[in-house]
Amino acid sequence: MHDGGYVCAKVGFKVSNKVEMTMILNEAHNRLSPVEYHLIELLFDDHYTNFPDAPFNIEDWARLSFMEAILRGSDWHGEIDLTNPQELNNFKMYVSR
Repeated sequence: MHDGGYVCAKVGFKVSNKVEMTMILNEAHNRLSPVEYHLIELLFDDHYTNFPDAPFNIEDWARLSFMEAILRGSDWHGEIDLTNPQELNNFKMYVSR
């Protein structure tokens, strides 16, 4: 599924592997303007500084229009907590369209 990385991010899946996040960050570095890249790098650094073992909420990146093309071509492993009412609701709203 070519658009899978973007679709999963929009649904609320979180990236469970920092190496995969780093690969997406590197791809963004090659394709984005310095200002755009700086913004996503700040989100990346803030997350892994404060929550080094927690999955990354890539939905924050998916909300940025300039990240859509990068995430559409991305490949990563993710997770979603369906016991979390907010995550479950977001997932249901997306897949029931």
